[in-house]
Amino acid sequence: MTLSVARITPRAWHGFSSYFAPAPPLWDDPALVRDEASASGVAEALRDGPAIVLRGNGALTVGATIEEATVLCWFLEDSARLELDLRKIANSGAAGSELSAAEASRRATWDGALLDRMWAYLTQDDPELGSTG
Repeated sequence: MTLSVARITPRAWHGFSSYFAPAPPLWDDPALVRDEASASGVAEALRDGPAIVLRGNGALTVGATIEEATVLCWFLEDSARLELDLRKIANSGAAGSELSAAEASRRATWDGALLDRMWAYLTQDDPELGSTG
């Protein structure tokens, strides 16, 4: 939320943010999306990407499954946290190293059962899913 009201979306600094490289688009309208014209605008701005940040109204993630969209939401939240942290330490002269397009493309993979492992992590001990581990 903090980044969105500053009209900033998180850059590709690490593995989780690589899925949105170079950065998710920003829907730069603070109004809620409540009509077909706005919804069409958001969809057009999203294109075929996995996420869009809605200024002052959170974000939208999409995936092939609800599990993928949820995991991407968690990745986006972590990416925003990292972006804020990096901006805080940048004042001290420290600088991060943004992933190149090639690095981001290579890292943004679901290989190694990453989606399944992240879903298990996010739903661990969820009484509605009956997950215990």
